[in-house]
Amino acid sequence: ATTRDEFNLQNPLFGILNPRVTEQGQPLPSCMVGLAAGIDTAKVNDYLSMNQIKSLFPRDLKFYWSQNPYKYDPTKSLYELHAIKITTRDRRAPLGGNVITGARPTSGVGSEVQVDFTMNSEGAKTWARMTRENVDRCIALVLDGYVRSYPRVLNEITGGSTEVTGDFTIDEATDLANILKSGKMPAPAHIV
Repeated sequence: ATTRDEFNLQNPLFGILNPRVTEQGQPLPSCMVGLAAGIDTAKVNDYLSMNQIKSLFPRDLKFYWSQNPYKYDPTKSLYELHAIKITTRDRRAPLGGNVITGARPTSGVGSEVQVDFTMNSEGAKTWARMTRENVDRCIALVLDGYVRSYPRVLNEITGGSTEVTGDFTIDEATDLANILKSGKMPAPAHIV
């Protein structure tokens, strides 16, 4: 294609969904696979639900949009599309918000803001297994069908106490801590 309009005609999905790839076309290491304008998310969903498109992806893959606009977009009109691997037979998250016993925003190294949370013993065992099996991958925290955070696992986390870092403002960290604390609300963590 020699013009943007020709490209969009030949590639209707990528005309509205900017894939997160390197200059060589390789995926960037994250569960975020693309960005689209808020007004285009329904159209992207329509494309991704087409049988000829769905057949290109593994059956254990599910797409979720971010709750909030992309942080580094000055127009605040772009939303992140995340590809999440479903790892359970019932297609539910392996870990839900009901295992969280406490969460709070704190200051980490320097002025970095983070969220610290603790889990009950059942959650701690599941979390240890999930983090052990997924070092260097992201774990998405999903609430009401939207990705709220997707921290990368640095190492196995045992004992049920965890720090989530991620360029948070204090308001974002407080919001995430409140979501995690409300154990009756489903705040599932998915392997990405």
